[in-house]
Amino acid sequence: MKTLSTDLACLLDYLKLSKAIFLGHDWGGELVWKMTLYYPDKVRAVGSVCTPYILRQPEFIPLEQLIERMPNFAYQVLFFSISFL
Repeated sequence: MKTLSTDLACLLDYLKLSKAIFLGHDWGGELVWKMTLYYPDKVRAVGSVCTPYILRQPEFIPLEQLIERMPNFAYQVLFFSISFL
């Protein structure tokens, strides 16, 4: 998400825009929330559909442990394993 946020910040710079309103859905919603964390000076507002704001955790939680807490995210293991094929 840091890399994607940086890409969005660079796009704003390229377009000579100081701020923008960011809208996202699902994984894009997570991205727009992270944009406010990494580049708050470039965010005028955020609209996120199906992705609540989740406070940054003080420690890294491995995906397997996250799935134990929230089983509805188990499909992400499949996405993660496919990305390394």
